Parts: sequence; C-alpha cells; structure tokens
Amino acid sequence: MLITERRRTWLQVGRLSVLGILTLSGMLTMNSQGLITIYGIVAFISVVSALFAALVFRRNPESRKPYWFLLFTDSILLGAFVYVSGGVDGPFMAFLLVHSIAYGLYLGVKGGLYAAGSGIVVTTVFSIVALNSPGPDTTFSPLISILLQSGQLKLSSSYIAMRIVMNGFLMVAAGIGAGVLGQSL
Repeated sequence: MLITERRRTWLQVGRLSVLGILTLSGMLTMNSQGLITIYGIVAFISVVSALFAALVFRRNPESRKPYWFLLFTDSILLGAFVYVSGGVDGPFMAFLLVHSIAYGLYLGVKGGLYAAGSGIVVTTVFSIVALNSPGPDTTFSPLISILLQSGQLKLSSSYIAMRIVMNGFLMVAAGIGAGVLGQSL
C-alpha cells in the first residue's frame, strides 16, 4: 500500500489541527484549574513529533516508521486529553475512535488494531491513575465524582471498566473496518 506525499501531508495537517484545537480550547476553558501546563506540554509534543516525522519522511519517503511513531504519540496525547476532561465519560473519547479510523486507513488492519489497542491501554492507565491519585477536579466526570464521594469506589471502578471495554470494542471495529478500506484504496 503506497502512501502518497499528499496523503502524508493531510495526515499531518489533520492531526495538528485536531490536537491544536483541543489544546487551545482546553487552555481557554480550563485555565482556572491549573491545567495550562498539561495543555502546553501536549502542544509542544505535537509540534515536535510532527517535525520529527516530516524529517524522517523527507529522508525516506517509503518508510512506515513515522506512522507508527505518530500512532503511539497521538494515543498518549489523546489519552492526556481524555484524562483532564472527565476520563472515559468525557467528550474526548470519540477522538480515540477517530484515531483508530485514521491509522487504520494509513497502516491497514494491523495499524487500526494497534491504534485501538494503544487507545485501550492509554485509557486504562489514565483511569487507574485517576482512581488512585485524583488530580484536578476535571479529571472525573460528575457521575464518577458523585460515586467516589459517596464511597462507591467498587461501583465506579466497574463503571469505568465497562466504559473502557465498550469503547475498546468500538475502536477495534472501527480500526479493522478502516484498515480493510485503506488496503482496498
């Protein structure tokens, strides 16, 4: 599956647009919660990873390694957005689904599955971190916060696990579907 320079450019434009918009909106709306540092780090890593990938593409246009690097970098960055915006109940979980679709189109079924798997791992790790060492108030959705405040840690943990599994199945299905479509293009 040959990926043209035009498609590589659109991948970079798309990922920088999405990550940039998420970063700017987070900085503007969550500045009172002390999250500007997290959003600044995400923006910095986004730009540096884009420059690194562009450099590798320029040297070796046929290489797939930059796609894999961007796949895992984007998983971590999107996981950070999910973490600071309400966890698995937050509005940014849908971007991990789009992430699986995008990399399925670029890297085939294997890429879609790896994107889904990395999204599942990242949301699981950030959920464990959120449950064991609560950070800012925005880390939890209101539903999970109420459950935790009422002493229902087991119930909230089960709910989070169920959401991760449901979202994981959606990401896997989307990654496989996009991978099959990407291989046929």
